[in-house]
Amino acid sequence: MHGFERNPLFEITDSDVSLKSIQDKDYYPEDLSKEIQNSGILLIPTESWKDYQGPLFPAHTTSFFRFLQENVLACKTSICITKESYRELELHGEFLNLASILVQDYFFQEIIKMIVSFTVEYTFRRRKSVNLHVDIHVEKHGETKKISYNGPTEDFEKTMKSINENIISG
Repeated sequence: MHGFERNPLFEITDSDVSLKSIQDKDYYPEDLSKEIQNSGILLIPTESWKDYQGPLFPAHTTSFFRFLQENVLACKTSICITKESYRELELHGEFLNLASILVQDYFFQEIIKMIVSFTVEYTFRRRKSVNLHVDIHVEKHGETKKISYNGPTEDFEKTMKSINENIISG
């Protein structure tokens, strides 16, 4: 993976998020460790929001997680939290905020397809276009890049395909 990229729709930066670093977090569910380690796609929480300290997931994480479990065939999908510790943060507005995702580089195309499918269904139900926010941490050869996307759902697939061709696979 190359250096930093910046665009109005996305930003690519170095990330310290990895499967190993997540295992050191207080919220890491030891009883789910084997399942998480065998996952190609892992949903991870935000560690705080404003005055709230603790792991949080954006609204729609449960439906997104179920969608991934039902539709991803290439690998296992897990969420890095116990049912008891799961907390959702609902923000209002015209944004669909998805949980942060940790993915191995060889499953990057798969998660992109799944996000596109999920957002198509989501916007169809709402009957209007929305903006998408998602952070995807792509781990490759021991290094992780964070791709932050903030923009129209209809531009997501084209943008991510370009990132995959020029940066992830390049």
